[in-house]
Amino acid sequence: MPIVVVANKSDMPEDAFEVTEVDIQTMSKRLDVPIVMASARTGDNVESAFVSLVQKVVAMPVDTKNKDLVPLAPKEGGCCK
Repeated sequence: MPIVVVANKSDMPEDAFEVTEVDIQTMSKRLDVPIVMASARTGDNVESAFVSLVQKVVAMPVDTKNKDLVPLAPKEGGCCK
């Protein structure tokens, strides 16, 4: 299943965040997913978040017999076991 993590409230001062940018980058690498910093208030990067997700869905293989998306096999050592 395609995943894009959206970190909201990018318009807030950096000291207002409960997680650091390093934490965000570490999570992105560990889960092997893109992260988009966005602001619902200003609209910054909201469209980018959706575009990133749609690009991942479009890139998924399609089972032409059943016309369904074929889920990609989970990566070894992923977040869920």
